[in-house]
Amino acid sequence: INTAWERANLISRVRRVSIKGTAKFPFEYSATGASVHTEGSEAPAEEELVLGTVEIQPQMLKKWITVTDEVLALKGQDFLDYVYDEIEFRILQLADAQVVAAIKAAPAAATTTKAGVRQLSVAAFDFSTIFAAQAELVAAASNPVAIMSKQVYFNTFMALKDLSDRPIYNVVSENGRPSYYINGVEVLFDDTMADNEIIVGDLRGVVMNLPNNKEVSFVTDALSLAEEDLVKIVGKMYAGIGVIKDGYFCKVTLSSVSA
Repeated sequence: INTAWERANLISRVRRVSIKGTAKFPFEYSATGASVHTEGSEAPAEEELVLGTVEIQPQMLKKWITVTDEVLALKGQDFLDYVYDEIEFRILQLADAQVVAAIKAAPAAATTTKAGVRQLSVAAFDFSTIFAAQAELVAAASNPVAIMSKQVYFNTFMALKDLSDRPIYNVVSENGRPSYYINGVEVLFDDTMADNEIIVGDLRGVVMNLPNNKEVSFVTDALSLAEEDLVKIVGKMYAGIGVIKDGYFCKVTLSSVSA
C-alpha cells in the first residue's frame, strides 16, 4: 500500500482524515484585521469574522476484474499480487484525478460554501509564469507545487531560459528516481491536465476524507461466477476530496486557447 501511495503524485501530499458521512470543513470567508489600541482611548471595533463551510460527500472509487480459475492455477500468487497492485494503482490514480477536478471546479472567488482558486490568464507560458502564479497565492500557501502534463513540462518549460539565458528547469535524481522543478518549484505530472493549463498551489489546501479509515480494500469472490470458472476481484476505496483552503491554488490558462 505504501508503494502505491508514493506512486500517486497528489493524494500522497494532501491532508487525510477519517470522518463518517458527509464531512464539513470551515474556512475564513472574510475577516477584519487587528488594530493598535492606545491606552486610554476607545476600545477598537470588534472583529467581524465570517466563516464559510465546505461540505465533502464521499464516493466509492472502484475497479474490478474477472480472472479464470485456470489462469490463477497456472500463474499462482505472483499473478494475483500483480492484479491487486494494478487495481490499487488505478484507484489511487483516479483519486489523483479527483484532486485536479476539485481544484478546477472551484470558483475564482470564494463563496460561503466553496473555497476559491485564483485564476490567471497568460498569452504564453514563459520563464516568469510560475512566479506570477505564486504571487496570486495567500501567504499561508508556503509549500507550492506546479501540476501540469508531461508535454507542457518537457516540450515547453525545458526549452525556456531566464533573462540571463539560463534554463529555468532542474532535474534532481534521488535513489534513482528523478524529481522535476521549475524556478525551484517542484513539478507534479497528471494526465488529466490539458496542455493549455497549469495549477500552482499548496496541496495542504485539499483534504481527502476516508470515512472507513481504510485505503483500498479488496473483495475476492470465487463463488458468484463459479459456474463460469471465473473469480471476481473487486478493489474499492470510499473517499471524498475537496478544496478547503481559500487562495491556496492558482489555475493558469493560456488566453490564446480555450480552456
